[in-house]
Amino acid sequence: MRYLIATGLLVALAGCQSVNQTDSVSSAQPGAIENYSTINQSINRFPPRYPPKAAMNTLEGCATLEYTLTLEHKVIDIQVLDSDSSLFAKEAVKVISKWDWSALSDTVLSVPVRLQTRFEYCLENSSGRCTAESLASRTNCRGADVVISAGRRVTFS
Repeated sequence: MRYLIATGLLVALAGCQSVNQTDSVSSAQPGAIENYSTINQSINRFPPRYPPKAAMNTLEGCATLEYTLTLEHKVIDIQVLDSDSSLFAKEAVKVISKWDWSALSDTVLSVPVRLQTRFEYCLENSSGRCTAESLASRTNCRGADVVISAGRRVTFS
């Protein structure tokens, strides 16, 4: 019973803290979007859920997605470019479709664009190891546009 409660708490706490780092959006069509920071300020981007199975196994990693944003503000043609685990890729795919792309004005999105986002999954231990700078040195995925999903390590005595 004690292990069931501990596992339940670990799963519940795994996705409690999320950090979103939105420095830039890269595009396969430079010039299609002139001001990348406008996209980050216009839409509500939030990090994906930390996969409970990954948290229970203290698994960390990343996934890089490439996708097309249409003039109708729909995300299509999602491709996983890099991934340490299918668990991370699945959560990343789920979250980009939930972002509020409709908040982009037609002046920002004048043609369909190909975007790339790197999702980092890190278990924080209060040492600052889940910052964008710290993750950049140890990631296996490419991409300058980073969204961080930080879980918490929970230990039981």
